[in-house]
Amino acid sequence: MRIDRGGGTPGEPDDAVREALTAAHAVLVADYGRHTAGAVRPHLEEAARRTPLVWDPHPKGDPPVPGTRIATPNAAEAVALCAGAPGSSLGAFAERGAELAERWRAAGVAVTLGERGVLLTRPGGGTPMLIPAPFRAEGDPCGAGDCFAATTVAALADGLLPEEALQRAVAEAAAFVAAGGA
Repeated sequence: MRIDRGGGTPGEPDDAVREALTAAHAVLVADYGRHTAGAVRPHLEEAARRTPLVWDPHPKGDPPVPGTRIATPNAAEAVALCAGAPGSSLGAFAERGAELAERWRAAGVAVTLGERGVLLTRPGGGTPMLIPAPFRAEGDPCGAGDCFAATTVAALADGLLPEEALQRAVAEAAAFVAAGGA
């Protein structure tokens, strides 16, 4: 359910929005920096306590709610959101991802790394999990992050483990790019 119209200040959520969040089997928040999520934040916090919630963050947007199952920043967003270790090594992204997971109190942060795949990190460091792209996709990557986040939340709603959901999402995003993107 989309609750904004692409501009202006979001208003109070109506009953339909609250009912949709209450009944949802999974929730995807795509925050493009317009603070729409802030208008329903208490409802998102409640949803995160009972159902998978995936947050596609934006450097100028609201932070994910505590309990977010997976936040999905891309590499550039992870750098903008968290200085972490310098560079673009997997280790640097693992540090950034773990720091973001702790800051946001998210169960996991999956940093999308384009043709390299996705790096899943957890709060407290631990061992990150690299999920490589199944093939090098040539094409327009516009929309690949949205495809990735949507596939992740759908897979979680189907009962897949986060690692399985991310494997499915990486494959879908690669196929999306190979098919020409948005």
